[in-house]
Amino acid sequence: MGGTLVFVGNLPWSTTNEQLLELFGQFNPFDVNVKTTMNGRSRGFAIVRFDTPERAEVAIGTMQGFIFEGRTLDVRIDRPLTDRRPKRAANEEGGAEDAQEPTNTLFVTNLDWKSTDDDLFQHFSQAGSTPTSAAVQKNEANGRSKGWGLVMYETPEEATSAMVQLNNTDLDSRKIRVRFDKNVSSS
Repeated sequence: MGGTLVFVGNLPWSTTNEQLLELFGQFNPFDVNVKTTMNGRSRGFAIVRFDTPERAEVAIGTMQGFIFEGRTLDVRIDRPLTDRRPKRAANEEGGAEDAQEPTNTLFVTNLDWKSTDDDLFQHFSQAGSTPTSAAVQKNEANGRSKGWGLVMYETPEEATSAMVQLNNTDLDSRKIRVRFDKNVSSS
């Protein structure tokens, strides 16, 4: 069937394909499928298919964190089964533990389309240490924000402190998410 698959999670159990098509209609998906169990009950997520990666990225950037019927949507590129992480072990507090190695580079998601490098730099300067760089990632073809950025610090310890202090904080009216960049080895 082709296309770019987008995962839409945290849906209310009552969500129908028609409602989801109406919600995502402005982005022109060509297929919407709320996933159900064998007895027809919603599993709380859906796959929305777009004809181009660009349309999918615009939908993700706009709809990630959108409140739908009182629930905050989780919208992202769908990962093939082979790329999905195994379930994470619970830590002592009972939450999931991500065993990612600390690095000096932070991956920041859910940025507002209008957020600039300077906005990112200023926000992360509040954490006590000044970053060595902060860059909102942009689409090479049109220069628009991809909705995420990278912030670098001198040491993994400075990055860890900033991540702990600034994860789930508001930047330009959006709640950002911060984690270590997986594409960087520790310093």
